[in-house]
Amino acid sequence: FFLVLVQTIFLYWIAYAGYQGYINITFGLLAGVVIIVFGTMSFSFIQIYDEETREEEKKLKRMELQVQREFVRFQELEEKERMLDQIRHDFNNHLSMVYYLSREGKMDQAEQLWTRWSKRSVIRERMRRLRKKQLWRQRGKQQKKFW
Repeated sequence: FFLVLVQTIFLYWIAYAGYQGYINITFGLLAGVVIIVFGTMSFSFIQIYDEETREEEKKLKRMELQVQREFVRFQELEEKERMLDQIRHDFNNHLSMVYYLSREGKMDQAEQLWTRWSKRSVIRERMRRLRKKQLWRQRGKQQKKFW
């Protein structure tokens, strides 16, 4: 709006100066054309700049959303990794117990322990407990986000 106002004032001033005879009519026409071209170019530049700025802001918002989604996914993967580490830790402990029991000659106890742990129901139960812990942690995190 400011450019249009300035352009109008200059054109009026040039027309008045030409009418009063202060400047040559040819110079006045040339100056008017230059002012119109300059004003149009400036206005176009401002519009293009505003449009590019809006597009960049939209891109930035899309990137922020993508980063947030990736962060949530990363947290989920970290939680799964922790859960698998716990399962691996427990499994290694049981294998160590079976190994030391068999090394000491307590084969019956080692076989009972191995049989009990090799059943899928025990592994499923352990994973169920770990998932339950994971859900409680996630609920706690979600509640903290809202406060």
